Amino acid sequence: MCKIMIMAGITDANRDKALSLIKEMAKEMSPTNRDGCGYAAIDNESKLFGERWLDNDEAFSNTKTLKSSINIAQFGDAIDNVIESSNESLLDKYNKFGDVKLDKITAITLHTRMATSAKGMMNTHPFYYPEDDTSLIHNGVIINEKDFKLKVSTCDSEAILQAYLSSSVNKYPIMIGEMAKILNGYYAVGMFSRDEEGNRILDVFKGNHASLIVTYIYDLDTYVFTTSEYDVSSACRKLNLTMDKAFTIKEGHLLRLDPFTSKISLKEKFTVPTINRTNYYNNYDSYHSNNNKSWSNNNTKNEFERSSNIIDVSITGAKERSKKTKSVEEIYTMMTLLPGIKEYSDQEVRELGVANNWWSKE
Repeated sequence: MCKIMIMAGITDANRDKALSLIKEMAKEMSPTNRDGCGYAAIDNESKLFGERWLDNDEAFSNTKTLKSSINIAQFGDAIDNVIESSNESLLDKYNKFGDVKLDKITAITLHTRMATSAKGMMNTHPFYYPEDDTSLIHNGVIINEKDFKLKVSTCDSEAILQAYLSSSVNKYPIMIGEMAKILNGYYAVGMFSRDEEGNRILDVFKGNHASLIVTYIYDLDTYVFTTSEYDVSSACRKLNLTMDKAFTIKEGHLLRLDPFTSKISLKEKFTVPTINRTNYYNNYDSYHSNNNKSWSNNNTKNEFERSSNIIDVSITGAKERSKKTKSVEEIYTMMTLLPGIKEYSDQEVRELGVANNWWSKE
């Protein structure tokens, strides 16, 4: 549903180019994900900070130049009065945590949102628990978020943050399997936290075929994890950066990165339970549809014929034509059963199809 980017190993030598790529990726990831943009990052002292914007076009803008023309700092303790006297305060459009130091950034998790729960700053990623010094970004859908007592949002993604911490995955990575048992859905995740010894860590993991690829950027001498190969290749092309071939991250794998070097400090394989589809669509509608864009039957089957073209890459052999026909019919049927979503990008159609076993990803 959403799109993410994860990058570590940002140094004094590559920081300017890395920041240019980060900002360009925010733009590339936004066209089909217009419901908010945010990031969590760490500086060269391992301190975690982040910013969130409800308007993607304002991402990485100076707060003084936001369209609202309201500056939090100038109001201080009087901010409550501003909220009462204004229909839309700056806090509704922008917020931050920690001491923002982009000039000292060493690693980042970036997110653009396509809402599957109520729109607003509360549900814009990243989600951050200061008491645990931990942040989360997520692409995918968790169906059983009502099994969790969410603290900072009404978004299904926060359930992963709670499951991760309650299972102590940050301290004991082997517990990732226990975390997966209590989550029903699919996910690609970037998580900043601290390990048992208090060291800063960056965990990347995925389950149930959520979209996540990785590529090496030669000019930065580091790796970038992201949802879409197209987004990162387009950004690199615009910035004259050279990237290597993109590889798909396998599901059921946790990669723990050193945020300062981007090296993988450990790998943990885990079993991902199959999505429980009992009353799946009823649950999806009751959890999400009241807060989302509404489905429009004006969208025609021909539009999904166009969206299905990208799927043909993974369909080979004599059954190609029949499989394609079946895929289009199933896409259209499933779309009409999901009134919570109005329109899908090619990438979102592909990942939903894989997650729901409408076709296999090869």
